[in-house]
Amino acid sequence: MRAIHLMTSIALLALAVVLVARPCGEASASSHHGSEQDVAAKAVVEKIKALRKAKNSTDMRAALEKLVKYHNALESKTLRHALQHVAGQVLEDKKMGAARVGAAEALAKLNDAAGAYKHLKRSLPTLKTEAAGPVELAALKAVGSLAPDPAISTLVGLLAKAKDNNVAKEAAIALGAFGRSKKRVKVLEAIVECLRRAKPSRAPGKRVGAATRARWGAIGGPMVSSLNRLTGQKVRDANEWLDLYKSMKKKPKKLFLEDL
Repeated sequence: MRAIHLMTSIALLALAVVLVARPCGEASASSHHGSEQDVAAKAVVEKIKALRKAKNSTDMRAALEKLVKYHNALESKTLRHALQHVAGQVLEDKKMGAARVGAAEALAKLNDAAGAYKHLKRSLPTLKTEAAGPVELAALKAVGSLAPDPAISTLVGLLAKAKDNNVAKEAAIALGAFGRSKKRVKVLEAIVECLRRAKPSRAPGKRVGAATRARWGAIGGPMVSSLNRLTGQKVRDANEWLDLYKSMKKKPKKLFLEDL
């Protein structure tokens, strides 16, 4: 009988050891996997630095794709920031050619809108830019993909006052992406105001200049589309939007068909 009790005790003890040891083993495996990711991410950082030093824009796109993959899977803020930083360096490096556009596109895919915007904003066109290049427009489109709140005032300014009509157009498109932002009412009001100001007058006898027509041709349609995207409405044209907004001016929140 004592032998049976002894064997039972040994069996229970062995089972307890297994149950206790299993989570430790799993944690160890997870930690090992995490360290492998960290090592791979660090290798991508060094690879991009090396490609940039060698002015190798040809192989940079593949490296930037890996950067996005590892960045979005990492938990380490330090490594995520390191990946953002090297992408930002490529974006700003005038010797990297077409890879700069690739860097903007990579930053647009990161799951840290605020972090990516810190690097993108330095490559955005300004109000005085007369003819934005591919890199500036790519940075502007990337900001529209990310829709970070700190970019709202910059985008509104570009829509309202940018010299380059293409810049104003891309800013209008970008503002339509802020439908989930807590500042979306501010965005709505800003676009409607720009719409009102930019719309050519139909007053009898008043001539509309070529510059006004060109500006409206560039941003009129995109503003209407962005207002619809922002709110979920399906308004057909600028006049309808102005009338709708006027009727709801005291309660603009109700223009949004989806709650936050």
